[in-house]
Amino acid sequence: MEKTNISGSRRMADVVERITGWKLAEVREHVHIRVERPPLMPLSIEAWKDADTVIVSVTHYGTLNGDLMADPDVMFAYIDGDLKPLHFQNDYVAMYQRVAEVGNGLEILNRRGYNDLVSFANTWADNLKAEGFCGVRQ
Repeated sequence: MEKTNISGSRRMADVVERITGWKLAEVREHVHIRVERPPLMPLSIEAWKDADTVIVSVTHYGTLNGDLMADPDVMFAYIDGDLKPLHFQNDYVAMYQRVAEVGNGLEILNRRGYNDLVSFANTWADNLKAEGFCGVRQ
């Protein structure tokens, strides 16, 4: 495991704060929001404090045979103003990838996977803005 101060996705942090109205640095208890923009998949965002770190989950949910399916679900740690990816899940293709964990700082488990998820999160943040999720709070 590699301890590092590698950057994360500030774009996704900004988009999450715009969509939810939360200040991620101030989250102390579990909060969640679900935003719908038909015909797009609903977006769910959750945040909670785990020890000294705010954890954020950003997920699009669909359904298959009546079951909720994450497409995708990315869990992040909010550190130094960035959302740093911890894991990625897509239920439709049975994919789960853990790239980092929070312990004594951020520990990178898979550097290439981590960098790929930061890039994915930046693109996803841009898409969420373009799709109008930032202007709809429910």
